[in-house]
Amino acid sequence: MAVIRSFRRELKGHASRHPTEVDCLWFDFLDEDGGRVLQLATLGSDHRQSKPKVSQTIQLSADASRELARIIGRLFGPSHGDVPPLGLDDGPRGDVLQRAVALARLNDTGLRAGGNNWVQTIAADSRPLLREVWLVRHVCGPADADEVQAFEAAVESSGAHRGMLVAPAFTRAGGERAVMRDLWLVTEEDVTRAESLARDEKGTS
Repeated sequence: MAVIRSFRRELKGHASRHPTEVDCLWFDFLDEDGGRVLQLATLGSDHRQSKPKVSQTIQLSADASRELARIIGRLFGPSHGDVPPLGLDDGPRGDVLQRAVALARLNDTGLRAGGNNWVQTIAADSRPLLREVWLVRHVCGPADADEVQAFEAAVESSGAHRGMLVAPAFTRAGGERAVMRDLWLVTEEDVTRAESLARDEKGTS
């Protein structure tokens, strides 16, 4: 067993697909330092005489998992479809996108899409007088004016009424463009701070 820390491309002229197919179990947990770890465990083949059991286990850190997602995105294109959401109970190291949606009192429709460095979802405001549709996107790196402009185009093409862009940080130019287009810019630090305030208010009530 081992924890994968990085990926390097191997340049091979030829390879063939393995003849045996197996199932894989996965789950995630927090390590001793509070970092999220993804664990994958393959089961034995269907042809084993005994009941299939775990044969190999690997673990990926958060950074390695993101790197693998980028590799898959480059090889097979953006992923589309439902992504199991993580709620507020998963803590500050959970799914930043889902946590931002929950803090904004929006309902995640589960209509998710992703690219090399971002994931987004369609969320609905269920308040009777508003009922607005939001496009909420989380990007992995700092967002500049170009990133905000790309998100603005995505909001318009999606038919959403409003857009919320979540990122580790924003440049001044990105913030100025968002103000012009009435887009919400939320840093990951804002999300963590808002959760802390919400928990403090809950504790004093």
